[in-house]
Amino acid sequence: MKHLISHTSDQNDLLAKGLPAFKDLVALTKPKIGVMTLVVSLGSLALAPGSISFMYAAATLTGIILLVSGASSLNMYLERDIDGLMARTQDRPLPSGRVHPTWALLVGMACLLTGLQLLFTFGNPITLFLGVLAAFFYVLVYTPMKTASWWSLPVGAIPGAMPGLLGYSAVTGTLDGPAWVLFFVLWSWQIPHTLAIWVYRQKEYENAGYAILSSQASSETMVWAITGTSFAYILGTGLIWGVGFGGVIFALVNLLCGIWYMAVVTGVKEHKTLNQWARRVFLGTLVHQTVIFLVLALDVGLHAMLPG
Repeated sequence: MKHLISHTSDQNDLLAKGLPAFKDLVALTKPKIGVMTLVVSLGSLALAPGSISFMYAAATLTGIILLVSGASSLNMYLERDIDGLMARTQDRPLPSGRVHPTWALLVGMACLLTGLQLLFTFGNPITLFLGVLAAFFYVLVYTPMKTASWWSLPVGAIPGAMPGLLGYSAVTGTLDGPAWVLFFVLWSWQIPHTLAIWVYRQKEYENAGYAILSSQASSETMVWAITGTSFAYILGTGLIWGVGFGGVIFALVNLLCGIWYMAVVTGVKEHKTLNQWARRVFLGTLVHQTVIFLVLALDVGLHAMLPG
């Protein structure tokens, strides 16, 4: 009887709120992540050897974006209570009360199913499988794992890096060495990036109930963890050129950017507090990845336009 009353009350609440504002429905899909996914998928699609028609490329990219948008909306639904405990997320549509949680489920499932249908129709078996795997890991493994273990970070970085494989496999239909290099770079970048956030937002994450490494490890351990994973990431970016992506321009810029970034990471003693250093590392990860991939795109594009 109580369940029936609760269900009826929930329905009445949904009807009372009416149709949400369009911008709130869009916000459920985390559009910033969608844009980043589009850029990465388009870039890996362009780097892959071979070609596909414009229609198939557009349909595949749309399917990937919808897949990511659907997974993000379902993530919003599952984390709506925790989001209300964090300053940076408490104004999202669900914790703020502007949108009923049912809308997140509807939007999430609609985007997810439509995305999978596009990949099934216009993609290939590998791209479809990777899409299903990415959605599964993000929604059903990574999301609940965030409050259980800090190992959610390397696990969650798997779907985070998947757009690189999705775009590449859409063209080749296979996953070769260069594809896995792209995946490793995208995966390894997320580790120091997120570790740095955990350091300077530690209290906020702890108050929300997230399991983060900085709550269990010493400051010295966090410095070593960020430095070591940053070095692995920089080595990975060198492999991009090693497998034949980009030319001399990219190799030079990548080398200089790598030296600059590692100088930022190893400059912990130059800052008054660990939080200041962590914030600078966080910004450094953003600048570094943006610059090297922009230069890579320009370098590849320039070589494509040159005769012979």
